[in-house]
Amino acid sequence: MLKVALDEAGKPLAEEREDKLHLTIEAENLDELLEEGSRKFAYAQRGKFGFGNGGLESLSGCYPVTLTDGTQVYRREVVLTRPI
Repeated sequence: MLKVALDEAGKPLAEEREDKLHLTIEAENLDELLEEGSRKFAYAQRGKFGFGNGGLESLSGCYPVTLTDGTQVYRREVVLTRPI
């Protein structure tokens, strides 16, 4: 299942820099991050972070992360732009 990745304090890994939202999404299954659904999921997050109908600027490659409980997940960085 796709979700917004959280830091150790339980806060979303999302940061606004220069009118762009840098967001990290994650899934337990690598294929899920590579499918079109990850792009749609990223678009769905725009409103939750105040970016309304902004655009998707870039998607990074996927990388594995081992969480503190030993679970392995895969993450992907997404950059969203503010609407003009």
